[in-house]
Amino acid sequence: MLIHGQFFFLIVPSSVDDPSIPIVDEVGSDVNPSDKDDHVSFWIPLLTGLSKLTSDPRSAIRKSALEDSPTSAPHSEGSAWDSETSAIAVQCLVDLFVNFFNVIRSQLPSVVSILMGFIRSPVKGPASTGVAALLCLAGELGGRISEDEYREIFLSLKEAAASLLPGFMKVLRIMDDIEMPESSHPFADVDVSSDHGFRNDDLEDGNLQTAAYVVSRVKGHIAVQLLIVQVVSDIYKANQRFLSAANVRILIDIFSSIASHAHQLNSETDVLKKLLKACSIAEISDPPMVHFENESYKNYLDFLRDLLDDNPTMSESLNVEAQLAAVCEKILQIYLNCTGSRTVQQNPANKPVMHWILPSGSAKKEELAERTTLLLSALRTLCGVSTAQEKFSVF
Repeated sequence: MLIHGQFFFLIVPSSVDDPSIPIVDEVGSDVNPSDKDDHVSFWIPLLTGLSKLTSDPRSAIRKSALEDSPTSAPHSEGSAWDSETSAIAVQCLVDLFVNFFNVIRSQLPSVVSILMGFIRSPVKGPASTGVAALLCLAGELGGRISEDEYREIFLSLKEAAASLLPGFMKVLRIMDDIEMPESSHPFADVDVSSDHGFRNDDLEDGNLQTAAYVVSRVKGHIAVQLLIVQVVSDIYKANQRFLSAANVRILIDIFSSIASHAHQLNSETDVLKKLLKACSIAEISDPPMVHFENESYKNYLDFLRDLLDDNPTMSESLNVEAQLAAVCEKILQIYLNCTGSRTVQQNPANKPVMHWILPSGSAKKEELAERTTLLLSALRTLCGVSTAQEKFSVF
């Protein structure tokens, strides 16, 4: 069934034998429902009601009405079918390209562009399809891909990761104007209407639904960013002997930008408090913010450490040791900030001294426990990095 303006079209399978049911039927607002098929007439009050609700002053009601509209609701099996078909089609595309690589090599930019279209999806499903296909492409071709072609792939990955940020941050900023209720029924005993014709509890429910939507987007965004981190790690491990220093530098930039983004996201204290409150009220799982930051820095740390061990010559040209020390120190500083420690200046030596404030609350203790493994990894790495030897005593 399709809706357009004041008309709607009911489309039924051509296999229906009953001649009284039209294949396509168009009904206008001035047509008497009794003159039409009984099955069609059932939809008129529903569509009329949905039409009215789409102009309701309450944003949550408008959104729900649009979501329930047959124009926006997919077929009960349509989404799964489309996702499965897309995955198969992409895999077939990669298989064909690999098998006929010497003939259609010039089409690599087009194939990469298609895969990046999947990876740039704000949800995990299509992104997983793109990542799997890209891993297959790089794994099958390996050394047959030139330095310039690897560069094109890595730059596309870098752009894909960066392109997701503006839209996501715009969604996150919605929470700046959202106030969360103290409980799931903030106005259960009060029936106070506003000047706009709806009650305050309607506004609170709308805010809660908006927050739940933002939580969903945050979870999807984190999943996609971690997929990009994973595909970069896997491509490097499988093809490092084919990669030039210039291409490895692009990979370092990808790790660095995603780790910085994860840290920035965890620094959005006010927004995070609202999201956690919404999750508590709506009884949904919290977005994995700390996990995102941990995994981003862990992969960044492991990548630099492996590069330093496996290719000392390239590492020296890329100044990897200094970058590794900086990443370790950043991880340490994040942990110290989480504990609530602060640095003050003391006379006469004028040396920085750490003052520790024990964290209060089970949530903070759980966060520290979650960060401990990464902290220990950073400490072990620092012990073996000469660049960090002089700075290590500060921590």
